[in-house]
Amino acid sequence: MSSAFVSYAHEDREFVFALVEHLIARDLDIRYDQIALRVGDSLIERISGEIAAGDFLIAVVSLQSAWCRRELALAMVQGINERRVKVLPVRVRGAPMPPALEDTYWADGDRDDAETLARRLAAAMQEHLSGRDDDAARAAAEAQERGSGPPAHAEVAGDVGVAQIDDVAQRVWDVFAAWSDAWAGEGNIREVGDPQRRLRWALDALPEHVRSALPHVSTIAEADIGNYFASGEPSDEVEADIRAELTSVRRQVALGLPVRRRWLIDAYLGPFSAGRRDASAHLWQIARGDETFRIAVYISGTVLESSSEGLPPEVAAAKDTNGRSVVATLLALDEPPPEVMASTSGIRFSLPE
Repeated sequence: MSSAFVSYAHEDREFVFALVEHLIARDLDIRYDQIALRVGDSLIERISGEIAAGDFLIAVVSLQSAWCRRELALAMVQGINERRVKVLPVRVRGAPMPPALEDTYWADGDRDDAETLARRLAAAMQEHLSGRDDDAARAAAEAQERGSGPPAHAEVAGDVGVAQIDDVAQRVWDVFAAWSDAWAGEGNIREVGDPQRRLRWALDALPEHVRSALPHVSTIAEADIGNYFASGEPSDEVEADIRAELTSVRRQVALGLPVRRRWLIDAYLGPFSAGRRDASAHLWQIARGDETFRIAVYISGTVLESSSEGLPPEVAAAKDTNGRSVVATLLALDEPPPEVMASTSGIRFSLPE
């Protein structure tokens, strides 16, 4: 089975999640990381272990990516950890391709949808594993039939869908402001009613498939004033869930990606045995309508022993929340992974043996 590690900027995660789903559907062993590479980071130091375990690096290059050109060139020519490694770039949002990658086959996310990109990347990987050169890989990739879905694209000024999501976000803020004021003694809880009605109107203006991708927002819009809002002040957890939900849906709409009905975090089922793995294990249940699904989050022993200040932010958050923050990032996926690992290098779907 061909394998690849996907590296990308944090801002591109919705696009990457869609791409990863299609790559996995093609029976490829895909690992990914939520590492946002920053200027000055060493690509080799950050991901050499993951690359050494796989055949390819799929590098999503966007306007948000601060790719280290020297390390990428070295990865292509010398390999990482003495392995033969091919870098397969995916360009999105019109980003200029680093000079080191211009002569390598690269997939165009501004032209092709996620399914087509996955099909073309898989064809290029097969050619490389067969010992053929980049020209053969490029020809095999381009010979793949294009899908009918829309490509990812940069946000267009005046995009009605994005403007509608922004309007919903503002209405949510108005509800939170009234709710917070009431608990601070600066207002009456009944004053939540007016902004709550305005939020419902804003939600009604959305297409049904987009509205169904905002379950947390819908809960706030429909909640009973006398019970839900009067039961306590807005928690950081509730606010974080709604912000993540709105941000995710906004990005999907802006990028022209399919907007699917989202899952909700239903329950924390507690810790369980990690077996022979040096990790703590936590089980979470998510729900979508009548469906339920369980996700096991493993947090490595090294992470547990490390100071949170020295960890990638997403790993530190996973450590502090028993994995809840990781599960929250997966709620937009149609088929979330059943197991997730938080290690010092980041978050990934697959687990080490």
